[in-house]
Amino acid sequence: MTIRCTGFFSISILLLIANCSTNRTNYQFLKIREIPIQLPHGQAVCRIFDIAQDTSGRFYLADFSCHTIWVVNGEGHFISRIGSQGQGPGELGGPVSIAIKGDTLAVLEDQNDRISFFDLKGEFAYSFPLSGGQFSGLELSHGDELIVSESLGLQHFDLYSVAGEKLTSRPAVPTTAVVMPLQIAGGQISLAPDGNILFSFLKKYEIVKMNWQGEILTSYTASPPGYIAPDLSSREALMKQSEWAVVGLPLQVQDKILVQWSARDVKETGETSWKHFVDLFTVDGNPIKLAIPAPNYFLMAKDELLYSLTEDSVYESSNPAIIVYQLVE
Repeated sequence: MTIRCTGFFSISILLLIANCSTNRTNYQFLKIREIPIQLPHGQAVCRIFDIAQDTSGRFYLADFSCHTIWVVNGEGHFISRIGSQGQGPGELGGPVSIAIKGDTLAVLEDQNDRISFFDLKGEFAYSFPLSGGQFSGLELSHGDELIVSESLGLQHFDLYSVAGEKLTSRPAVPTTAVVMPLQIAGGQISLAPDGNILFSFLKKYEIVKMNWQGEILTSYTASPPGYIAPDLSSREALMKQSEWAVVGLPLQVQDKILVQWSARDVKETGETSWKHFVDLFTVDGNPIKLAIPAPNYFLMAKDELLYSLTEDSVYESSNPAIIVYQLVE
C-alpha cells in the first residue's frame, strides 16, 4: 500500500497478521496463493496503485510511476503492457485506478487529468478530460456510467457518462481551511456485488453504499480502537500529528462489508511505522468486529477472495507478487 499526500511522498507499510476480538468469533486472513509477477528481462514494475481482473483471469496492474498497465496471466506471466508515458492518445500519465467492463478497460490518469479507454488487447479507443482536483479512483457501472472519486476536498466524487458528460457531483463539506489531498492505492470506491457503489470519505470514518444517482443506501460507521482522524488542514499540521489513521478502500467479501484503515505512529527517534486493520460489517450496516489486524492492504475483492500486492523480492526477482487471501472464521 502507498499513501500519497501533497509533495507526493510515499510511505511503505508494515505488514503483519494477527487477530483481535470485539465479539467471540475469530476471523483470520488465510493466505491462499502467491503469484509472482514475471516480466521480460530488463523490465520491472515501478509502483502499482490498482489491480483489476478480466473474465479470462488475466490481471491488469496500474503502474503509477512507470506510466503503464501491465497485463499478466493468472500465473503472473507477462502478456503485454498498455500505454507508455506521455500526453498523446494512448499514452498515460500516472495511472492510479482502472476498471474493466466487458471488453473495455478504463484508466484514470492522475497526471493527465483524464480517463482513457482501451480494449483488452491494448488498442486505444478514446479519452475525455476531467475537471476538479486530485483524483483517486474510478469504477464503471453495469450501464453507461462511471464514477470518479476526488481526494483534494473540492468534490467527493463525480458521476459521468462513458461519453464524458458530467451527470452529477457530490460537493465536499464547505470549509475555509486548506484541505490536503490524500490518495491511497486502490482509490476509495469499489463495486458491491449488487452493482451499487461502496465509497470511503478517506479523511474521516464514514463509508457509504450508494446507487448510481448518488443516493446513500447504507452507512458504515464505527469508532474502532486505535483510529485517530488525520488533521489535513495543512501539511505542517499533519506532520506534527504523530499518530493518525486513514480509512481506505471498502470492499464486499461474501456477505460482509470490509472497511480498511491504516494507523501511523511516529516514534521519538523519528521512525514511522504503519499497521493495517480491517473492520467487518453486515451488509445492512451493523458492526461485526472492529480493529482486526490485517496481513496486507487489499486492492481487490472477487467472490470469496481478497487480492493484495507485495514489493518483496520473489524468486530472485525485483518484481512484486500478487497475494491472494481468504477471510475465514
